[in-house]
Amino acid sequence: MSDNVAKLVPPAMSEPNQNCIALLESVLNRARSGQTIGVVLVEQGADSHSTWDWGGLCGSFSMIGAMQFAQASLVADQVEDC
Repeated sequence: MSDNVAKLVPPAMSEPNQNCIALLESVLNRARSGQTIGVVLVEQGADSHSTWDWGGLCGSFSMIGAMQFAQASLVADQVEDC
């Protein structure tokens, strides 16, 4: 099992991940324009510690469905850097 977990968690990075920054900036721009009214965020730190948070209006069935698709995609693809 530990071999599988190690494959899911990328090594720590010492420099900013540009894909991560671009995604967060895009979401922030949509929130500032009023297009995005709620967000659930899952964050993985450079030390492989993960956490989550939410803000705004969250909890619709469509949001829950989107989170389930994200979970399935992460498990199926074992995404390291999107």
